[in-house]
Amino acid sequence: MKLGMLLLTTFLIIALLAVSAAARVIRVSPTGDDENDGSSWGEAMRTIGAALASASYGDEIWVAAGTYTENITLVNGVPLYGGFAGDETYRDQRDWSANESIIDGGGAGSVVTAPSGVTSDTTIDGFTVKNGTSSGIYCSSSYPIIANNKITNCSAAYGGGIYSSGHAITVTGNTITNCTVTVNGAAIYCGTYSTSTISENTITQNTRIGSGYAVHCTASCTVRNNIISSNTAGGVYFSAACTIAGNMITGNSGTGIYSAYCSSTITSNTIAGNGYSGILCFYPSAGTSVADNIIVSNTGYGISRTGGTPFTPDYNDVWHNTTNYYQVRPGGHSISVDPDFVNGSAGDYHLQSTSPCIDKGNDNASGIPTTDIDGQPRKVDIPDVGDPDVLVDMGADEYYPDYQNEPMVDRGLPTSNVNGVDRCNIRWADVSTTIGYGDDFALWRGPQWVIDKIVVWIVPDILVSPAYFLGDHYSDVKLYLGTGSLALAASGSFSTGSNNTSNGNIAISAVQYGTSPAVDYQCADGTYNQIWKIEFGNLNRTVPANTTAYFGVIGTPRVDRLWFNHATNRTGSGCDGYLRKFDLGDLSGTTSASGAAWFAGKGSDIDVQVYAHPQ
Repeated sequence: MKLGMLLLTTFLIIALLAVSAAARVIRVSPTGDDENDGSSWGEAMRTIGAALASASYGDEIWVAAGTYTENITLVNGVPLYGGFAGDETYRDQRDWSANESIIDGGGAGSVVTAPSGVTSDTTIDGFTVKNGTSSGIYCSSSYPIIANNKITNCSAAYGGGIYSSGHAITVTGNTITNCTVTVNGAAIYCGTYSTSTISENTITQNTRIGSGYAVHCTASCTVRNNIISSNTAGGVYFSAACTIAGNMITGNSGTGIYSAYCSSTITSNTIAGNGYSGILCFYPSAGTSVADNIIVSNTGYGISRTGGTPFTPDYNDVWHNTTNYYQVRPGGHSISVDPDFVNGSAGDYHLQSTSPCIDKGNDNASGIPTTDIDGQPRKVDIPDVGDPDVLVDMGADEYYPDYQNEPMVDRGLPTSNVNGVDRCNIRWADVSTTIGYGDDFALWRGPQWVIDKIVVWIVPDILVSPAYFLGDHYSDVKLYLGTGSLALAASGSFSTGSNNTSNGNIAISAVQYGTSPAVDYQCADGTYNQIWKIEFGNLNRTVPANTTAYFGVIGTPRVDRLWFNHATNRTGSGCDGYLRKFDLGDLSGTTSASGAAWFAGKGSDIDVQVYAHPQ
């Protein structure tokens, strides 16, 4: 028995080693030769077809930039990758945007064929596929992964860009443009038994000669987070249970979404400016759900039902269509107002901060994508914008501020004196050079956040006149940051005769405060100190959402000059009248300290701006 097990184990090890040894990368280049074996770029083959003919299950084919005029047939288990410059050693080094690997079908049928038996172990990724006359990519009872390609100037009766029937395919991250059909599916056709996922593609300027749709599915499918715009066709047609969610379907010549003889989940789409209706449901089945959409300015109905099982669309903004509703009654959470796009007439359908669609969706609606049309997390609560009790926005775009130019936490230096006296708020320091002051902040619910920049203001214990350099009085500046214990997040050393530090990510500038050029911070004795702004950039520190984070700033004096952090006796979002105190000798936590109630009993908070983006 033991001998038998030993022999079996030995056999398996030998078999695995044989498979591992057989798997290889085959390279193809316009300067190659099909007599080569493709084992290096110097030994690259010339044609993709020759590389496929020599490949076995588990091999990969890497194709350098250039034009390859050929019609190819995929091999199961052999991924095909384009976008190489011709000197890469790892696949992740390629750049398909900069290095265009073109497969030109030359008008001789389909450019790429995935025959029966090809599975999701097969990928075509990173190519420009052009000039096909029986679809750009033709899949028959096969289900490859089609990703990151540009498919253009192709034609067919069905599926000008991509045709699939008999099995599911995954189509993601592609651009399909200028393709034409005579029957249906100008960009993509998914036929019988093809339960496919179509996500994050840009489908634009395709044509159905006559009437039809850019995406046509007769089997169950998921169509998610695509841009489907400016097609001489409708947007999406389906006649089996499908989820159509998170798409921008705009400016097409026909109806945005057409559902026929099936139940459907139509959620979180922006459907605007189409040449006929927004959503048409023809004999819908029980279970149809239409929620969280923006359906505006379509030439026809906003939402229409013909026959079938009645349903109640709710949590939608249906506005300015020729007729907003036909044979359906909206639910009580729907609205009919201008969604306040950034610039809809120019094709920018993102929401502005004033949009009535922010936080007006149904957080529990079926089919809400995890990310919006820009790849940003959905269900995010932004302070002072929308309804704090609702997270998701209507439409395909989840509103986010401009991360680079708008702070996520804004308790910046006030533009006027909030104390009502000739004194600029307050400042904080400790006689011990190991004790620092800071404060806390929290980023809102939703994703995890990456802190990019923190801005604070400091007031050295130095008279504003005569002019001076920070480096003459301080040797360094440090920022500490954390959610429980603190850790050094940024530091820079000063040189004498300079206001700059050794860290190029720390920017320091003098601030003019008030109307008088020299009036910055008036001390209790009537003298004035300069206020300085310090920006700690490129922090790249991750903090969980809805979690309190702490920061502190301290400078090391060369002489006995206190380093004050500027605070303000104000109220409002994020202000609690308390500071945070920390000790450089023990960064395991911070201590809450009541801000001095110097003015009408008010406490104080350290002035800070926090710039962050969702991870």
